Amino acid sequence: MHRAFLYNVTDSSVTLLGIPQYATSFSALGGNNSVVMGRFTISGEKVFEIRHRTESAKATNGLGNDMNDGRLSIYTTVVIRKVS
Repeated sequence: MHRAFLYNVTDSSVTLLGIPQYATSFSALGGNNSVVMGRFTISGEKVFEIRHRTESAKATNGLGNDMNDGRLSIYTTVVIRKVS
């Protein structure tokens, strides 16, 4: 099991939860995504982080291991829009 989320560092709180996902040992090469999406309102300047929690991981082919022979790997894409 794993899940990504948007964390408000300033207020020490979770702002948006991602979709929980389950990956079996058979999906090690395919993987899956925990998508974080939503709207929220802030009252002032805040610091946010994208965080990702997992139940377990493998050092050889999990979370952050570059399996592209040194080529660029993108693990997170963030799009933020201000809505007035």
